[in-house]
Amino acid sequence: MLADIESLIRTGTRKPVWTSTETSKPLNLDRSQIETMIPHREPFLFVDGITDVDPPNAKIRGVRTIHASDPVFEGHFPGQPVYPGVLQLETIGQLGLCLIHVLEGRPATSLRAVRIHHAAFLSEVGPGQLLEIVAARVQSDDFTAVCAGQILRDGIICAFGIMEVYFVER
Repeated sequence: MLADIESLIRTGTRKPVWTSTETSKPLNLDRSQIETMIPHREPFLFVDGITDVDPPNAKIRGVRTIHASDPVFEGHFPGQPVYPGVLQLETIGQLGLCLIHVLEGRPATSLRAVRIHHAAFLSEVGPGQLLEIVAARVQSDDFTAVCAGQILRDGIICAFGIMEVYFVER
């Protein structure tokens, strides 16, 4: 798995993880449908919709709008609002959990974040921006899952991360 992660780090900060293929399928899943897949709820549900899935390549694509009224901008940073990188990683992780659910039918009701294998923040995300979120499964077994993903704005990679979760109950 280490070789896979090193390879992902080299490419994940330079080119989009998602490319449409003949196995890609459009989806139109909204927040209420996402809530059936993962335990996150408002105000901590960060995936607004899922637009595409590619099961053979274990990839998924979704969207998130960063609202100017988000209270995080009051303190991060006044006068120069920037959406926090840790929340960008959380967004990628939530979409990754949706991917595990779609591919494996596994409910993500009892899990814990274990590790951030890698994170890079390449371009600022600000209020009012529509973001594309992508995630790809790197590895999954009965106990853990590792996903890699990106936050993109107008095709520009803003953030890239590789993270791991542990499933407390199966």
